[in-house]
Amino acid sequence: SLAVLEKQENQSDEIKTQIEEIKKQLLETRANAIQILRRGLALVVTDSDIDIVNQTRQLLAYLLYLDKSYRDAAVVGSFLARNAPATEAGLKGGLLALNSFQLALMENGENTALIEHLEELGTYLIKTWPNDAEVASAQGVMIKLALRNDRWDDARDMVNKMPDGPERPFFKRLMGQLLWNESVQSLQAGKADESNEFLVQAEAELRAGLDGITGNIVDPEGMNSALILTKIYLLQGEIQKAAQTLDHKVYGPANLMEKQGPPDKAFTTDLYSTELKIVVQRMTSDDGDPQTLLDRAIDVMEKLRASIDGPDAQKRLTRIFIEMATQIRQQLGTSTPEKKAKLNDAFRVFLDRISTTTEDSATLTWVGNTLMDLAEASMKPNQT
Repeated sequence: SLAVLEKQENQSDEIKTQIEEIKKQLLETRANAIQILRRGLALVVTDSDIDIVNQTRQLLAYLLYLDKSYRDAAVVGSFLARNAPATEAGLKGGLLALNSFQLALMENGENTALIEHLEELGTYLIKTWPNDAEVASAQGVMIKLALRNDRWDDARDMVNKMPDGPERPFFKRLMGQLLWNESVQSLQAGKADESNEFLVQAEAELRAGLDGITGNIVDPEGMNSALILTKIYLLQGEIQKAAQTLDHKVYGPANLMEKQGPPDKAFTTDLYSTELKIVVQRMTSDDGDPQTLLDRAIDVMEKLRASIDGPDAQKRLTRIFIEMATQIRQQLGTSTPEKKAKLNDAFRVFLDRISTTTEDSATLTWVGNTLMDLAEASMKPNQT
């Protein structure tokens, strides 16, 4: 058995050596081919067969691309696309150049000159081959570049000019997500007005992008977009719109969770905490049957509890429940007696859940003090 194993190891080493030798030969052959093709193109004259010349340029661009000489491949491919418009060779050269520019950007970071060349080439390809499916990717590249550089108007204009199809709604959702991120960052920086402007733009793009979804399957990106739109409506105080988005029959994340499951683990906690906020807001705004909402709140709390784990799970869950309870407490001071009685029922449920999720003395003291506040807020005028 030992002899067999040694023989197999020796054979394995021999195969590895052969593979490395073949790789070396391929690299040498490719380098020689690139050199020969370059010399051949340098001999091109007016009377040269243009079809053979263009095929040579296409092959050179491809070999340079394989050799990871992305700048050189982009130059040759771009030249071919511009000098052989409306031809198969020109199209392939342009697509090779487009991919080469992207990879060159990945290697060199934010290079202004490369970005300008890529956008110029993308515009040319779209105009020259407007109906080609592969060229449509050039438009996507240009939109992503515009979004990455915060050129929102340029990106929006390009998206709106895209033909009907799944790509346009997708890019609208992508733009909405990025605008949402900008809104959050502006708010954290203390720029409330700027944050609100981004929020309004994000809401418009996400809504349009979600309304463009067709079919019964929504991918993870669509579920995330719908949850973000739900949060935006919640921040804007549009509780009914938030609830409608959450439960939308096509892209509602609450419905899709039951059918498709979550895109990732973090999504589950984010969804249930957002859903709980909406249910709380509906409780305090006379929207829906109180008992139905209370039952849903209890069900969501249990799902939320199950979704949170780890060493700080208890603290995270308690923090969420306290936030929910605080929202209800803020409503007590201005509520009518009828509404106050309804809030009392809901509030006691939250306090009970909080008390069972923590042993922290400060939190339990807060629960006790809040119960006292709840009792005092329920007293009639002049009652002691």
